[in-house]
Amino acid sequence: MVSHGHVEELSRLLPQLAEHSARHIAVVAVTLNRPEPALRAFVSARSWPFEIRVEENERPLGFGENNNRAFLACETTAFCVINPDIQLLTDPLPALLDVLARGRRAGCAYPPQQTSGGRAQDSQRTLPTPVRVLLRGLLPMLRRPAGDDAVDWVNGAFMLFDSKAFAAIGGFDPRYFMYGEDVDICLRLQLAGYGLVRGGSAVVHDAHRASHARFRHLIWHLRSLLLLWTSGPYREYKALRRGQRA
Repeated sequence: MVSHGHVEELSRLLPQLAEHSARHIAVVAVTLNRPEPALRAFVSARSWPFEIRVEENERPLGFGENNNRAFLACETTAFCVINPDIQLLTDPLPALLDVLARGRRAGCAYPPQQTSGGRAQDSQRTLPTPVRVLLRGLLPMLRRPAGDDAVDWVNGAFMLFDSKAFAAIGGFDPRYFMYGEDVDICLRLQLAGYGLVRGGSAVVHDAHRASHARFRHLIWHLRSLLLLWTSGPYREYKALRRGQRA
């Protein structure tokens, strides 16, 4: 997990992982994208049922690059990317690990996401074409989860990867600093023959959609969309989908 001043969120999530999921976790890798003495103090102030490795970047890195670096030390069969603002109600990992173990070429398992009020989040989505992105921005009621038979990608808030699949496609594309890296990796996984499979109990994610409120995030979002729409994986995936529907 990557922190950008998320000491409050991680002070809630880490104990939840310890309470619900400790038996399924070997190492929790926390990357500090900026100095956070308070978070270091919180981690060192108590004992944990799993190893916590805290690394601090000399300069801020993008979401994908940070997670790729964390994966370099991964020695387990599964690699979990999780946002600091996720909250656990129960343990989603057993069912997700079972999905990876039993699924035919399952590359990424993910849980349903809901708000703290219990409303389903649109964490699984269809391909973000320019028209769909425009309509979602103008008509917020369109922000609802895609049906299981129409999922092209899932958001990066909680993704449990098969480690071999993650390595086989080279992990995240570091050209995406923030936004779009989750779309790209989902498309490349499927192009390589791996599947996206939902399972497990719901996790809480109150998405703030910073790109709608902060100019810098909006610029990052637009740059990522342009990179995505001009990329080879995007074009190949669109062609694949057209062929499947023909």
